[in-house]
Amino acid sequence: MQSIEEQICSYMRLLYERGLTTSFGGNISVRKGDSILITPSGIPKWGIKPEDIVEIDLKGNITRGQNPSSEWRTHLKIYENKDAGAVVHAHCPITTALATLGIPYEVMAYEALDLISNIEIMPYTKFGTQEFADAVGNLARKADVIVVKNHGLFSIGKDLNEAFFRLEAVEHNSFMLLISRLLYK
Repeated sequence: MQSIEEQICSYMRLLYERGLTTSFGGNISVRKGDSILITPSGIPKWGIKPEDIVEIDLKGNITRGQNPSSEWRTHLKIYENKDAGAVVHAHCPITTALATLGIPYEVMAYEALDLISNIEIMPYTKFGTQEFADAVGNLARKADVIVVKNHGLFSIGKDLNEAFFRLEAVEHNSFMLLISRLLYK
């Protein structure tokens, strides 16, 4: 059985290999009691190892490792505002493009129906800032998925599997939405 750190690394590689994020884009966190395990900053997503995973407490203090993701404040705000076990953030190209262009998100795929209870679109705000973290955190109160225009999306789940599957379902649904718009408009 894989450790939480190994699972985070596996899912981060999957995000990269499936084209859901770039080498240095996106991050993953998992809540572990009164702390979170989060991917590091500055390491390509396909090269993160379990020993690279950073642990921070719920106040943002590093308790193990170094250089947490620049989005650590955002992850903490999500956990503060929602009972969640994991957050997956990626720069999904289709979902991000549709949101940035103002195309309304419509659920077309049955997987999305089962996994998405609420999706929110947020205007672009500079990432890594407290303003960004507060905005995403506030939307997390009512949403399972937050799409930030010109940036990417945050998927929230009870565990890492659910957060990843939800993100994947959103991007798959966005692909279907894009195809339908190309064929019928």
